[in-house]
Amino acid sequence: MKTKISCNELLSYIPNDLLKNLEEETNVNIQTKKLTGGIMFKLLLFSLLNSDRLSLRVMEEFFNSEQFITFADKGKTKIKHSGIGDRLSKINFEFFQKIFEYLSQKFKTIFNRREIRKKYEIIKFDSTLLSCSANLLKMGMLGGSVKSKGYKRYILS
Repeated sequence: MKTKISCNELLSYIPNDLLKNLEEETNVNIQTKKLTGGIMFKLLLFSLLNSDRLSLRVMEEFFNSEQFITFADKGKTKIKHSGIGDRLSKINFEFFQKIFEYLSQKFKTIFNRREIRKKYEIIKFDSTLLSCSANLLKMGMLGGSVKSKGYKRYILS
């Protein structure tokens, strides 16, 4: 049984003041007015849960949609995909790290391990796995042998 968690349901586990406190603690909002840490977190969450193919243009569409305006309570501010990309490249990652750590601890107290894996399919893993996998894909795969006509190098980057 695969259950998709909604943005609102996931946000219900985060106290209203937590995002504000973490914004102040990590100074994530320095030199920005529109794309605050809280708005960026909500945009990333909303985009990840509502799109299979995430890109800056998809995030721009979501950011400017009525659905996200209501969800994030951000007002009618519009933004371009390049603005989202600039903000993501400069944002303090510690803000997101602290949200992740908070939710990890919170979910341990609310759900048992089996429920987390089976019902919500939430899996915690080390980012090293992604880095290693990406490097392997760049190297490509070899098929056949060098002497045979069937030898091919498949580049997957």
